[in-house]
Amino acid sequence: MPAGFTSTSRPLQRRLPDHVFADEVMRVQLTAVAGRRRTPMLTVDEVTIGATHRMFGLAPMRPDAQRALEYTVAVGSRGVRLLGPCNVTHSDPFG
Repeated sequence: MPAGFTSTSRPLQRRLPDHVFADEVMRVQLTAVAGRRRTPMLTVDEVTIGATHRMFGLAPMRPDAQRALEYTVAVGSRGVRLLGPCNVTHSDPFG
């Protein structure tokens, strides 16, 4: 596989609170779900409010395993906020 391969097939679920008020901190939960095979080391890159990025290293997972990631985002003013996209990538250690 080429270096920096981006996967859209790996399930990644995002949980958000129903409502967040102005000047509050919002907690975002991501759950990665492995498929039928063991996963390699993965990088999760989430674009958050204000076009900033949250990057996580995700250790290899056994088949059918789940791993939870969590981060917080400060919500400034009122209004609808966009979150994402979230990219899951890995690179070939042998080039």
